[in-house]
Amino acid sequence: MNRLFSVLAGGALALAAAVLAAGCESESPTEKAGDAKGQDTAAAKQITAVEPRPRAESVTRQPRFRWRLPALFGIPTLVTFKLYEVGRVADPTQPGPEPREIGIASGLHDVSPTEFDPFHPPAGAVMTGALCDMPQLKPDTWYRWTIRAIGDVETAEATFHFRTRSESATPAK
Repeated sequence: MNRLFSVLAGGALALAAAVLAAGCESESPTEKAGDAKGQDTAAAKQITAVEPRPRAESVTRQPRFRWRLPALFGIPTLVTFKLYEVGRVADPTQPGPEPREIGIASGLHDVSPTEFDPFHPPAGAVMTGALCDMPQLKPDTWYRWTIRAIGDVETAEATFHFRTRSESATPAK
């Protein structure tokens, strides 16, 4: 009987040690849920480019820009669009010459909070810069566009790149 008790006690002790060791090495279910929730929350706070897609090539030289604001954002109180000419480089995200700001549009929150056509700006938007006098963008050139949105509680900003095609966007006369 003592021998049986001793075997059972030893087995229980080994089982308890294994349970404790396993508990120390793994995350609790609440920690795992918190990490997933944190990732979901971070994704929900990001602006997404719809058109042109990030790092798109052969984009028309008169692009129309569209984006999605974060799901948790609500109604924006300010939306600003900026366009920069990066130039003819191999990779627009690598250090090189400083991009040249060619246009800024503000007031989009009231008239068009998720899209902007710089060649046909909506009434009510304020646009400044060299882009105001350009019939189209330069050929085979990288551009960077940035959207900044401010809401009641949240602020979001995102930057994207695209390269124009070589063909003109306007028909030949």
